[in-house]
Amino acid sequence: SKGVLVRMFHTGDNDVGFRSDNTINSVLAIPFRDFTPPSNGTPQEVLVASPGDRSGRVSALVESNVQGGDVLFRKAIAVDHLGRWDWLIGYQQARLTERFTLDSSSRIEGTSTIPPTGTVLDQTDRFLARSQFHGAALGISGQVSECNWFLGGMFKLGLGNMEREV
Repeated sequence: SKGVLVRMFHTGDNDVGFRSDNTINSVLAIPFRDFTPPSNGTPQEVLVASPGDRSGRVSALVESNVQGGDVLFRKAIAVDHLGRWDWLIGYQQARLTERFTLDSSSRIEGTSTIPPTGTVLDQTDRFLARSQFHGAALGISGQVSECNWFLGGMFKLGLGNMEREV
């Protein structure tokens, strides 16, 4: 009539990347929105490679990781020949971490005077976002069985603190 339920999950590290240079794509640009007045969100781009003007490369990497788990104490509230219902109370934790890195390098060619020919422009942008939840868990679980069939389910409410960092 009583028990402990321990659950854990981890998606592993999920990485997605992109890499290109002027030998693969003759024109490379990084899009962005300019929010300085009077632009107010106008789409713009940073030119990385363009035939006769500049050569360059760009790479991007997105990394994400999700993990969590809970420890729940369960107590039966109804048990009969068809199945059972349990109250659940305990602790739960979840964490999401995401990283984004954008690297580019561009070498000025041709007859440019500003910036002068041969100038190399390197740019790196890095972003990290982390969300973490700790809290109490309250819920109910049930299971119903008939012959060789089984159906189970759980409803859980987490009450706690979500910390976010960017």
